[in-house]
Parts: sequence; C-alpha cells; structure tokens
Amino acid sequence: MSDNGHHTNYVKIWAVLLVLLCVSLIGPEFGIRWVTLLTAFGIAIVKAYIVADKFMHINEMPRFINYIVVT
Repeated sequence: MSDNGHHTNYVKIWAVLLVLLCVSLIGPEFGIRWVTLLTAFGIAIVKAYIVADKFMHINEMPRFINYIVVT
C-alpha cells in the first residue's frame, strides 16, 4: 500500500478530532457557563480549522480563497 503515510496521517487527525469531541462533551458537565461556551465554540472553531486545512486542503488554495472561507 503506497498511501500508508496518508492513512496514518488521517488516523492521527481522526484521533485529535475525537479527543476534541470528548472535551467538548465533558465541558458542560462542570456547570460553569464560560467553560461550556469555551468548549462549545472554541473547540468547534478548532475542529472546523483542522477539517478545512487537512481534508479540504484550503492551505493549498490561493490566498483570496482563505479570506472567503474565513468570512
């Protein structure tokens, strides 16, 4: 299998996204409003960036595409 490097990379990204999902699910259990908001929105932004960067390859697009995606 010649794509073993890509497979390993995707598994690592999946693991990071899974950990971030677990953290975002545990955040509301503390009952502190700002912790809930931080985990809900902060981790959602980080996960969206990881997906756009690694799976959609936004970093390989022209600069104006990055601005369109951000807005």
